[in-house]
Amino acid sequence: MNENQLLQDLNLFVTEAVQIITTNHHDMTVANKTSKRDLVTNVDKLVERRINSLIEERYPSAKIVSEEYNAHSLESMAGLVFFVDPIDGTMNFVQQYDHFAVMVGVYRDGDPFAGIIHDVTNSVSYYGSKNTGIFKNGVEMPPVPDRDISEGLVSVSSYFVLEDRFAVQSLIKRSLGLRILGSAGIEFTEIFDQKQIAYISHLQPWDLAAGRFIAEKLGLRVTTIDGEPPSMLKSENVIISTKQLHETAMEVLHGKL
Repeated sequence: MNENQLLQDLNLFVTEAVQIITTNHHDMTVANKTSKRDLVTNVDKLVERRINSLIEERYPSAKIVSEEYNAHSLESMAGLVFFVDPIDGTMNFVQQYDHFAVMVGVYRDGDPFAGIIHDVTNSVSYYGSKNTGIFKNGVEMPPVPDRDISEGLVSVSSYFVLEDRFAVQSLIKRSLGLRILGSAGIEFTEIFDQKQIAYISHLQPWDLAAGRFIAEKLGLRVTTIDGEPPSMLKSENVIISTKQLHETAMEVLHGKL
């Protein structure tokens, strides 16, 4: 596979997505999916259809897993798989028009291969592929420094915090503080930019795919709460963090500290 062409295509997908978002967000229609906090808009659907059609044109043999139209169609990670999250952080998109992202992750025979996260309102893209570096708007990013829990801010999904799932409150108390932004993609970029050092949440494969690839390329750990590699075939409880923090988190979250 030509990785330079793949990166050009990922950036094209994002460019087209942003054009659809900026053209249509004033005329959005909003519907509930599973609850009043789980939203979908006509703009999500328009973006997803466009990205999926571009993938089908350029990679006709690839599988596509996307949030709104074929979220549960993948049974195997064999071959080339594209994970598409057209608007990650839909509640933020609807209520704030801030802190939301377009994400596409590419996996090959089960292994992370490429990905892009685009912070829409700040016009910043984070992207790379297996044999390239990770780039932020064209500038290669350095590895993320390895810091422990006491040296940085952490992000944990609000549900985990409120219910104290896996004793996350104990972990948070060991950090410099808690931040919650409401978009997995934006939470990932906070870690890439060294503003936070961990993110813990329950994520669907399209929430995780691009961010996992970029995070691992930048020297971060990405595992389930049990310390296993994510399967990418189902939703899972996941931690993305520095290596030192990951070791501490595994002990705290499982009651060993």
